[in-house]
Amino acid sequence: MAIISGISVAAKEAFLKGEFQPTDTYKIALFDATANITPMTDVYTTSGEVIGQNYIKGGLVLEGYQCGVDGVTACITWAKSPVWKNATINARGAVIYNASKKNKTVLVLDFGQDVISTNGNWTFPMPPLTATTGLIRFS
Repeated sequence: MAIISGISVAAKEAFLKGEFQPTDTYKIALFDATANITPMTDVYTTSGEVIGQNYIKGGLVLEGYQCGVDGVTACITWAKSPVWKNATINARGAVIYNASKKNKTVLVLDFGQDVISTNGNWTFPMPPLTATTGLIRFS
C-alpha cells in the first residue's frame, strides 16, 4: 500500500469553484502504513485508518482556519494543533477532509515514518502560515 502526500485533485477543483469555505468544518484523520491514500483519493475513507486507545474514527475537527498570501504563494493552515489525549496511536499519515462538503479530501500527508504515542498525547503540529511552511500552499 502507499501513502502519497499532496493536495487532492478534488480539493483543487473545489477551491477553484469556491466550494470550500473558511467556515466549513475540516477534520484530520490518521492512517497506518496499510493505507492506500494519494492525491487521487477523492473522499475520506476508513480503510487503513488507525485503531487505538482514545482515537475515534473520523479524527478530530481542525480549529482556527487561517489563509493568507506570502509573496506569490497563497497558504492555508489552522491555528490550533489537534491533540489526541492519553492515546495509543501508531500513525504513518493523515488525511484532512472537508466534513461540510461530503467528506471531500483536501490534503494527504505521508509522515515518512510511523509516529507513535503509547498512553500519551499524540499531537499533529500545525505549521505557521508562510510560503514555505503553510500546510496547504498554492504557488
